[in-house]
Amino acid sequence: MTEAANLAHFYAGASLLKKGEFISAIDHLEKFSSSDLLIQARAYGLIGDANVELGNFDDAVKFYSKAANYNANEFTSPTYLIKAAVVYEEQKDYKSALDCYETIVEKYVNANEYQTARKHKARLESMITAG
Repeated sequence: MTEAANLAHFYAGASLLKKGEFISAIDHLEKFSSSDLLIQARAYGLIGDANVELGNFDDAVKFYSKAANYNANEFTSPTYLIKAAVVYEEQKDYKSALDCYETIVEKYVNANEYQTARKHKARLESMITAG
């Protein structure tokens, strides 16, 4: 596949996601591949978003985790860890959500999401302790 065709899959997937055509979006985004730090993580994150819209929460978490761990860094990883945590909370898997927030607090202290992660970490810790 040429680089232009590869990028076409990314742009088509992103566009289809915005149009609400989630299955087609996933199909295109899964065909995309890049070594770029931001774009590949973004593609994984968009697949996660499409899966959330489809109610496929296990797949969403899988792709958010892939996005967070793809060349992990303080700019993209915390965003996808928070998205994964939100899905885990929707599934009432509070321990896994807490793990996501703890990762941000421990590894990404300079990230924009740091304070949000601290707040939700404290909230979940009190819920788990009280529960």
